[in-house]
Amino acid sequence: MNKTIIGLTGGIASGKSTVAEIFSGHGFHIIDADVVSREVIKCGTKGYDLIKEYFPEAFETCQGDEGVDNLYEMGDGDGEIVGDAALGVPQKKIIHSGESLSAFPALNRIKLRQIVFNDTEQLKILEQIIHPLIKEKIKTDILSSNKYHILLVVPLLFETGFNSLCDKIITIASNEKTRIERLKKRDNISDGIIQKIISRQLTDDERSLRADFVIENNSTLCRLEQQVKKSIEFLALV
Repeated sequence: MNKTIIGLTGGIASGKSTVAEIFSGHGFHIIDADVVSREVIKCGTKGYDLIKEYFPEAFETCQGDEGVDNLYEMGDGDGEIVGDAALGVPQKKIIHSGESLSAFPALNRIKLRQIVFNDTEQLKILEQIIHPLIKEKIKTDILSSNKYHILLVVPLLFETGFNSLCDKIITIASNEKTRIERLKKRDNISDGIIQKIISRQLTDDERSLRADFVIENNSTLCRLEQQVKKSIEFLALV
């Protein structure tokens, strides 16, 4: 039996994580591009080295090992990393056994976000660094999965071209006002940043036209669970 890759996308704060959890409960292997994006820029990776080379001002000295991982997180939790061009990648840095992570500067995601959101050229550079690394890791995760149904969660699925990895695509539609309210409760970011993020994404209508199934998330969790079950039946994933 061949593996079936289902792409899940949707605007920022549309409920992708919640929908992914529901799919997980139905036995799907979840691959989240946000999680992958953090993995490929951890200290000692090619992504870390490249970002440090091009964005040294986004790094700061970390006091001790605790809390380091939090500084690696980029974007806003909805994968605002886009692009599709690869750069030459240097050799991976080796961290020797017993060596403290505090010896390496830590990436401050807030500083990096401020840099790229205020400069489109800098954003393109970041896209060129991160995107191919994420795609490579996703392909590896797909191959190593022991499940036949895989849900690939990518906020900018169409914008980044990750839809090419998918057999079927599901998008989540949720009205913008509701999403902004959710985002303000979840993250401490300004209205200006929110609008910039939204402006760089396709609209619900544009995503819906390109998807195989649309899940609406403007109601209750119960209703959301019903729609996930319906999508599984509709796409013949049973």
